[in-house]
Amino acid sequence: MTISEIHDWIGSDEHIGAPARVREVRAHSSVRTATRSGRQVTVSETLLWEIQMVKQFDVTSQAWQSIIFRVLDRETLQLMIAHSEDTRVELDPDRLAQAQSRARDIGEAAFARASIGDSPLMDFLEWFAGAENASPLLADHRADVEALFDSVHCGLFQRAQLLAERATSDVLYTRDNTSATLISPRQCLRYCVPHGTEYGEIMRRYDRVLVLHTCGKLKLLPDLSSLPAEAFSGPPLCPLETIRAVCDWVTSHTDRV
Repeated sequence: MTISEIHDWIGSDEHIGAPARVREVRAHSSVRTATRSGRQVTVSETLLWEIQMVKQFDVTSQAWQSIIFRVLDRETLQLMIAHSEDTRVELDPDRLAQAQSRARDIGEAAFARASIGDSPLMDFLEWFAGAENASPLLADHRADVEALFDSVHCGLFQRAQLLAERATSDVLYTRDNTSATLISPRQCLRYCVPHGTEYGEIMRRYDRVLVLHTCGKLKLLPDLSSLPAEAFSGPPLCPLETIRAVCDWVTSHTDRV
C-alpha cells in the first residue's frame, strides 16, 4: 500500500510538503550545493576559507547520510560559528507564492506542511560534527559548541516566526531525529527542551500546529512531554514507559486536544 492508501484506509489526513517560503542570506559568506549521482557536496566559504560537507544517499534508508563533516576541531568549529552568525532568515516572495499555490492545490484533501528545521543539537550531531566527534567536542569545547547552538537556534527562531506569520501551511514540523538515541536525558533538558519550547510558543501565539518528529527510541519522551507540540511520532510497538509518557503528554494537553 502507498502512504496515501494507508491514510485513506485509516481515515487520517496525509501531510504533504509545501515550499518553505523563506531563504537564508549572508553578508560575508556563502553556501553552494551540488548534487550528482547520489552524492551531495555543500561548500561553506568566505574569501579566507572553505569548508565542505559531503552527503551520500543511502538507498536502504532512503535518506542522506553525511560522510564528510564540517566541524573537525576547535578551529573549524569557530569558523562555523562565524558562518552561522553571518546568516539571517528572511521571507522569500517567490517561494511564498509557490507555497500559496501549493496550499490551494492541496485544498481540503490533506494537510500542507512545512519544516522549521532540525534542532541545533541534532544539526550538530548529524551534519556539523557527526556522532563520533560531537560528544568529545561538546566535552572539550562546551562554550564554543553552545555558541554554535545559540546561533543556529537564532536562525530557527526567525524561520519559525516567519512561517507562523504566513499561514500557508496547516502544520509545521521540527525534527530531533538523531538526538533520541545519541544523547542523555540531561542533554535533552539542557538543549532540546528550551529551544523546542520557544518554537512551540510561537506556534501557539499564531494558533498554528507544531509536530515534533523524533526517530528511534523514545526514551526521552517524558522530558519532551512538556513541549507545546501537538504530536509525536513513534514506533508502533512501544515499551510501557513510552506509553505512560504519551498518556502524561495527552493529559497535559487536554486543553489543546
